[in-house]
Amino acid sequence: MIEKNLKYKSIINCFSNYFIKEGKKKNIVHLFKFLKTKKKGKTKFKHLFLFFFIISRIRPVVELKTIRKGSKNYTFPVPFKKYKSFRVGLKWISSAIKARKEFNLEHRIQKEFKLILNREGAAWKKSKELQRTAAENNLYSHYRWR
Repeated sequence: MIEKNLKYKSIINCFSNYFIKEGKKKNIVHLFKFLKTKKKGKTKFKHLFLFFFIISRIRPVVELKTIRKGSKNYTFPVPFKKYKSFRVGLKWISSAIKARKEFNLEHRIQKEFKLILNREGAAWKKSKELQRTAAENNLYSHYRWR
């Protein structure tokens, strides 16, 4: 699921960077201290695994690009690189969390993650909408090589 170049710290730092306002990164990183739990000297990453599972559910596989042929614009799907798709998935999740109305950031993150696991929420809808439009525009994928 996660390759060696996708390290835990870099993904969490990237996720926390989307929430930074006025250089208060310590407050956001503090939220992720609950992701590590220690039992008898061993570090368990059950919550981290859940975090990466949620990102892998949301992350897009393809992106849409446009090309102009004659007087028409055609959109066609192009596959993402793995790291870039994780970054786009993180961006969608963070924008969905920012759009929620709850006051506490922990509650917003928790509710959005629950909605993603139940296949609901703003980030899930955005991901499915992209998949749907990519499937519709699959006819024009031969323009990718021109």
